[in-house]
Amino acid sequence: MIWLYLANTLLVCAIVLAVLFPSATRRLLVRLGLWSRLQTIDTRRFALAVERLGIFLMVAALALFASILSGSHPADWSLPAAEGLFFGVALFLAGYWSRPPSP
Repeated sequence: MIWLYLANTLLVCAIVLAVLFPSATRRLLVRLGLWSRLQTIDTRRFALAVERLGIFLMVAALALFASILSGSHPADWSLPAAEGLFFGVALFLAGYWSRPPSP
């Protein structure tokens, strides 16, 4: 579960920095050679992938809460579980709201 927590934290930090500094993010992606690849991503498929990632985080966080309640994990793990649940919901909603209208 610690890997899930670390991946969640890195993903959220990257998203927040990209939202706060879009021009710097674009410059960085151009320097890395990833900007042209990102422009070819299908927005519908990306939105679905973000939704699925959010669902995965929510399920993993709920499993961690269940493990805490059953006594398998100490109560200290409630903060990462709450963060996972919060960011899972946030990713799900971001993916849902960013879906282009269906033709």
